[in-house]
Amino acid sequence: MTVERYFKDRGPELKIFRRMVSGEEPRRILDICADPGTGKSWLLRRMVQESGQAGFPCALADFAPAWQPGPIKLMRELAERLGEECFSDFCTQDALYHSMAPPPRPDSEPPGRVDLSDSDFRGAQVRDIAGRDLYDIDLHQHRPPTAAEAERIEHQLSAAFVRELRALAAKGPTVLLLDGCEHIPVETADWLSRRLLYLMRDTPGTWWRLVVVLAGRPSGPRPAFQPWADWRGIVCALDRLSDFEEQHVRDFFQQCGLYLEAAEFAFVYRVCKARPLNMASIVEELLGGRR
Repeated sequence: MTVERYFKDRGPELKIFRRMVSGEEPRRILDICADPGTGKSWLLRRMVQESGQAGFPCALADFAPAWQPGPIKLMRELAERLGEECFSDFCTQDALYHSMAPPPRPDSEPPGRVDLSDSDFRGAQVRDIAGRDLYDIDLHQHRPPTAAEAERIEHQLSAAFVRELRALAAKGPTVLLLDGCEHIPVETADWLSRRLLYLMRDTPGTWWRLVVVLAGRPSGPRPAFQPWADWRGIVCALDRLSDFEEQHVRDFFQQCGLYLEAAEFAFVYRVCKARPLNMASIVEELLGGRR
């Protein structure tokens, strides 16, 4: 099922999003904290679709038990989806840190290409080259970076990423969508708060048209906007999504080729109006019974 064909309703939430993107709504962060099965992921994918149709940069990162990136990997993912050409400094530094050629191998070691794309800098040695600290990868030393070295790497990459993200948002609407925030790793949630959300709160006039949408269940280490008085002017918080209207549920079933009697539909609507996951499951069951 495609979002474009089957997406229904959620007008109130999309209205908030559209007002944020257009600049009519001064708040820059939309925090959706709702129960599972209520359509958070479906809504964010509709936001991706609308952003694409309008032609402005949008990146969706979907945290899950199988995908829990650290801060640097998340920045890399967002930069790639927003357009690496807009993050040239970040990408250059990231490439230097992750893709420097290893030293020659001993004769006793079989040749072969080493993939450093997910390197966590084990065995990194710091060298000062042209006034900039670079990390020379030494695969034979097997020394993890010190805490200070790891912090310096993250700080340099974060500074470049945030600077270029701010510049991109100065040109026009830019959207970051973070789904499954209940699965976000603790260190990544901390990075997101310290390096981005706090900056957006403390320097609101410099972020122009950047919109950040966080969606997830009310659990896990997701960023918390406390005390609320400090965030009221920049965060729009939703603790539930609006119910589907009766006609939208009926339209969904009819688009799927299902026409229910009035009594059947009344029961289905009570079950589905707040949980679109139920709506999709019922359609699947009913269509399966016809085969």
